[in-house]
Amino acid sequence: ILRRRFPALPVIIYPTLVQGSEAAAEITRTLEIADARKDCDLLILARGGGSLEDLWAFNDEGLARTIANLETPVISAVGHEIDFTIADFVADRRAPTPSAAAELATQNQEQLLAHLEGLKQRLVRAISRRLQERHQHLEHISHKLQILHPRQQILQDQQLLDELGLRLERAMEMRLTQNQQRCHQLTARLRLLSPCHRITMLEEKLGNYGQKLLHSMQNILSRKQLQFAGLSRELQAVSPLNTLARGYSITTDATTGKVLTRSSETKPGNRIHTRLLEGSLVSIVKSCKKES
Repeated sequence: ILRRRFPALPVIIYPTLVQGSEAAAEITRTLEIADARKDCDLLILARGGGSLEDLWAFNDEGLARTIANLETPVISAVGHEIDFTIADFVADRRAPTPSAAAELATQNQEQLLAHLEGLKQRLVRAISRRLQERHQHLEHISHKLQILHPRQQILQDQQLLDELGLRLERAMEMRLTQNQQRCHQLTARLRLLSPCHRITMLEEKLGNYGQKLLHSMQNILSRKQLQFAGLSRELQAVSPLNTLARGYSITTDATTGKVLTRSSETKPGNRIHTRLLEGSLVSIVKSCKKES
């Protein structure tokens, strides 16, 4: 279920007895070790169903106090839905089954990706709407410029000049010719200074900006996905389980659960607990030697 809902989520398994006379003590030690290591954001205490006697280890008072005092949040998922133990009541959350605990502890990756896709679509729509508004604004300005363009006034002046020319055909012929030449010059200059060309360039630039912004968003999403995958690989690389796989082990005092790093931290006759990649050993110290 964890692999289906969120494959990128790293999981560490702390194996322990779940029934029998020594189960409660071993579960307690294992929880304390997991809490002390701080490798996990959440602990799931789980086992399958069974009879009342099979589940009795989870009713132990010492185990219940340990669960209540853990700094790491705990989900209790012991037995089937109808089974209840004291561990269920002191944990931060009870799940009716181990499968339900996996559902509680993870977010559905497909829902997360769907949410991100929804945000992407909203952003694309917002950008498109903004570009459309700017395009409409430019069209409005262009239409307004056409209405207020000096060419309209020039045409009116030309009509007036034509009427005056008819009335003063001979007397004002030279003056009328000069005015017509001046009007042609002004018309040519106005055509050169028309903002239509600049408006076209701005429209093309806005279109290019929209494409660049869309490509930039896609590149950012791709980089974030690659970064997330790289961090997942780095986290897997520094996992203590990889160290155990190379032949190393973790030895703790069987009574206190303290991790032993020097021979002086124990003495003959003490019981020690050795954690291997697969399983663990409980030993009695016969002698302590200090390496030079």
